[in-house]
Amino acid sequence: IIDIIFYTLLFVLLKLFNSMNSVSYKKFPIAYGRVQVRGNNGVIDIKGSSRLRILGQIRLIFNDDHHSGLLQIDSSCIVDYEVTLAPRGGRIFIKEDTFIGPNVCVQSYAGTDIAIGERVMIAKDTSIFASNHIISNPLEGYRSELGKSIVIENDVWIGANSIITAGVRIGQYSIIGAGAVVTINIPEF
Repeated sequence: IIDIIFYTLLFVLLKLFNSMNSVSYKKFPIAYGRVQVRGNNGVIDIKGSSRLRILGQIRLIFNDDHHSGLLQIDSSCIVDYEVTLAPRGGRIFIKEDTFIGPNVCVQSYAGTDIAIGERVMIAKDTSIFASNHIISNPLEGYRSELGKSIVIENDVWIGANSIITAGVRIGQYSIIGAGAVVTINIPEF
């Protein structure tokens, strides 16, 4: 009963929010937590018939007025508490059976993609950023960003407190140790 009440309330709030902003929702799961949406010009697409489980508050950020952001999540994923998913004018694709741990931030940027494969485990406090500030001109660097896409292939395990930087590909079956900073491509294991 609580799930039904929560789902109905969430659906009504999202519809109300949708009428005030240009973020659209193709489908939405039964959630156990709260979803906070910020910004305009985005699409949330939940694929498949199985439930996406949201275990706590998550933040969805679409704050780029010039580009449409896309967040696409396949079936049977688990998103833990205090997760930030921020397409920011880019696209984030999360495939089936992926686990995203607490306090994870996944942020794409205008024109960039972050593709997370099937059965990927992302441990707590991990940051995945598909952009970086342009530092060739220190006076402009904080205002402008350069984006490069990130690909995390199937069956990857990313340890806690890791940082995945723009432009990398992590190959299938790879394990990223806790606290790692990934700045180069990681081959398939």
